[in-house]
Amino acid sequence: MTGTVAAAFVAALVLTSLAHRYAIRHGLMDVPNVRSSHERATPRGGGLAIVIVVVVWVAAGMGVGWFPGDFGVAVIGGGAVLALTNFIDDHGHVAAPIRVAVQLAAASWAVYWVGPARSVDLGLAIVQLGPAAVPLAVLGAWCSR
Repeated sequence: MTGTVAAAFVAALVLTSLAHRYAIRHGLMDVPNVRSSHERATPRGGGLAIVIVVVVWVAAGMGVGWFPGDFGVAVIGGGAVLALTNFIDDHGHVAAPIRVAVQLAAASWAVYWVGPARSVDLGLAIVQLGPAAVPLAVLGAWCSR
């Protein structure tokens, strides 16, 4: 498995470089504003390279038994939808309410396939989440995007 991690790393480097060149060639630049964490224009779309590598790696891992099918469906389905939405946003604009709806849908998709944690170990006690398990899992998946 170490060799596949190294191959995934190299693939991510190569695809990120290609995405960087594509963004510059097509003028897909994120221009800083008051909410930005960067100070100069930055090419957009590098995350797509990472998503492609993760999706291919998970799909291959499912094929050889590293990952269960439910996990793969959750990651590949949710990741592909998020990547497509971000790709469209990088080339134009996707309104914030639509992006949030897509992100919540992808989080719900992942929770549906993987399932929520039914309890949380707080060290001193284990708290059963009951009916709150699913919405908390979706919220947690959405917040970690």
